[in-house]
Amino acid sequence: MDVTQQIIPKIKLTIDSKENPLFEWKLDNGGLNAEIVNEEIDAFFELLITFHYFEYTYNFSEDKEFKQELEQNKKNLLNQFFSDVKMSILNDALVNLTNFFSNKKDIHLNHNPEIVKELFFDFKTFEEKINQYMSEINFQETEDLLEVVHMNRTNINLKVPKIIFPWYIYALTNTYKVLPKYSDKEINIVQERYIPLKQIRSRNAQEMELLDKSQRDFKSFIKSLKVNTIYNQSLNLYLFNETTNLYDIFNLVNNKKEAIEDENFKTLFSEFLKSGEWYTIREANFQEVSRMANINSFGVKTLLINEFESKKLFNNEEIWDIYNQIFNFCKSNLLNKIQEDFLLALKHIPEKIRLDFAIYRIFSKEEPFEDIVENVLEGELNIYAPSADNNQENYLYNAYADAYKKFYESRNKKTE
Repeated sequence: MDVTQQIIPKIKLTIDSKENPLFEWKLDNGGLNAEIVNEEIDAFFELLITFHYFEYTYNFSEDKEFKQELEQNKKNLLNQFFSDVKMSILNDALVNLTNFFSNKKDIHLNHNPEIVKELFFDFKTFEEKINQYMSEINFQETEDLLEVVHMNRTNINLKVPKIIFPWYIYALTNTYKVLPKYSDKEINIVQERYIPLKQIRSRNAQEMELLDKSQRDFKSFIKSLKVNTIYNQSLNLYLFNETTNLYDIFNLVNNKKEAIEDENFKTLFSEFLKSGEWYTIREANFQEVSRMANINSFGVKTLLINEFESKKLFNNEEIWDIYNQIFNFCKSNLLNKIQEDFLLALKHIPEKIRLDFAIYRIFSKEEPFEDIVENVLEGELNIYAPSADNNQENYLYNAYADAYKKFYESRNKKTE
């Protein structure tokens, strides 16, 4: 019998309440942290990492070391899950705060100057930060972009919270040409039709140009996250990847790079290349992994891809439907905890944004994905291109192209 069908039917997602909670959040020295207090939900997360072992006939259940390893792996997975929940509600809160202060009602700005100063740059500083950012990433159209920014000076800086400045300015480099000029229309910097992956129609110059740009965009964005106490590196990367999937693609190809550079694998890789078999294996592998494209849990997705890759898991829509429901329950549970325990001290904050400001204060300095950013920055950020005389370089370029196409197809499957 399929193990998933032993576990999934037992999961009851309608019992999350004070009497029968799924999660319990507690405040400790490390901030707000959670644990699962429901056996079915605990079994579900164990299922996510044991998919990796289903293809083996060995009886792991009798292995004590395996059980210890499983518990540690589950702990790591849950740490990533709760980090994703925190980043998600932090982003929701920033959206609400931004909407509150950028709706051109000056009463909000005049009555809450300290909050505005904490959340946003003033316009002059905003322009200076943009100039600095563009210089660091060697952007070639800075004057044109700043002209558009100046045309929208009344509230564009109030659309960009300080802690996610790199993400919004990256988005601005892709959308500034379509922003309104001297207009009362609502400004939307992150216009998703201009930022995500693009369709590659054939292997030609258009493909090479597009893939070169995507790699350089990723490299520039990651470098913009270098240590700065103002920015939240984790949330910036979370939002960047949620829209572009460029970290997912980089991570997949980088895993392949590490594999083919392994001394024990080089001979086998060479034989695979000669037979052409390795290309078939790689394409099939990316096809399966790309099904994770629409899963917006950055930490969980990265851990599963790196450590517990499983075709059965990535292809199982029922699993991910349940996962999304659990994720939303956990968010709701956390919001209730904050409402109950943290709002009393913020009576001076307007009621409409009191919860959002509390969330900002609690989580704005948490950096659950800091290690990922640091590891990328410390490693090689290669730009792969076709090569006639370097098998490894050519393989990695084709791997990047395949991964890009598969993720594009997965992201656009429902709309095409």
